[in-house]
Formats: sequence, structure tokens, C-alpha cells
Amino acid sequence: MTGVRIPYSTTNLESLLLATAEGLIADGGLSALSLRELGREAGVSRTAPYHYFADKAALVSKVGASSFARLADQIDAALVTAGDLETRCLAGLRAYVGFALDEPHLFRLMFSDVLIRHTLMHDATMATAVAFRNDSAMRAFRGFAEAISAAQAAHELAAEDPMLIVQMLWAYAHGVAELALGDKITLVGSVDDLLESGLKALLDRYRPAD
Repeated sequence: MTGVRIPYSTTNLESLLLATAEGLIADGGLSALSLRELGREAGVSRTAPYHYFADKAALVSKVGASSFARLADQIDAALVTAGDLETRCLAGLRAYVGFALDEPHLFRLMFSDVLIRHTLMHDATMATAVAFRNDSAMRAFRGFAEAISAAQAAHELAAEDPMLIVQMLWAYAHGVAELALGDKITLVGSVDDLLESGLKALLDRYRPAD
């Protein structure tokens, strides 16, 4: 990070601290992150972050929640694209994979055991920590759930459990993102080709017979 000082006020300081924390993680991983370093890098007193985050575990947990919220916002914005169900869902899948490619450090944190461990340190029980991440992740796909349910109500898709279809879309998008982020395999087609072909095959599976 450059150490550039960003003007802030008490109304946006937490957002500034979270954005700075993301930058520190991107540059040096979690080992580079501490509350004192966060204050220094953000250009505030080194004790200021403690007003928002009790410790590093609380900070990492908040970064995870904030990242899922950003992902949800990007997917929701994509899903309002005009067009039929396939067009809208493809835009949403592109937003998911696009987030992974733009923010690989956050994407890996969001789905790692590291986030669970830090949330666990901050929030006492494993069940609560796992539920926190699951709920945060599921909120990112609520727009897909609404789109699938609407298509079922219009008889465009079979009346299966909409969450099954949503989770299949999620699993496919996540797999494409992981392949695109890795360097162990060469994709046969472009990321967009994979998303479009996979989505069509999945939706065709659930379209009612004529």
C-alpha cells in the first residue's frame, strides 16, 4: 500500500478502515494485518481501529462480512439487467466470477477456514461461526433465488425446490471462478463461454416439457 492519507470523518471511518484492511490483506496476506498497522496505514491514530474492532479476529470477521455484502450488491446490480431469465442469470454469474477475479485475496478469504477460525475466536461457538458465513454467502445469492422463484411462478421452470437450482448455479459459478484463478489447468473456452454453456444446460434441465 502507498500510505496515502484519505480524508475521513467519524461517519465513514469504519468504511475507510475496512477498505484499508482489504488493501493490507491484498498486499501481504493476513500476516500483514494488525490493528496498529491498520491505524497507521489509514492515517488515523493507531488506537482508533479498536473503537470498531475488539481485536484482529473481529476485524477479519468484519472484512469477510463486508466482502460478502459487496458481492451481493454486485450480483443484485447485474440481475436487474433487462432480458429473460437466462440473460439475467448469466449477468449474475459473470458478476460472481468477476468479483473473484478482481478481488482474489478477498474471495479466497471468504470461503476459507481462516474466516471461520477468526469468526469463531470472535463469536464463541463453531455453529455460530459456520452459520454466520453460510448466511452471509447465501445473501449474495438471494437475487438468484428470487429470479428462479419468479420464473417458476410464470411456469418458465419446473416447480422444483428453487434453492436446489440456486445452489447448482452457485456451485458451477464457484467452480469456474476457482479454475479461472488457478494456474494448474488451461480452460478449453473462455470464462464467459463456460458460464453461458453451463447455465443453458442447467436451465434446460428444469424447463417444463412443451
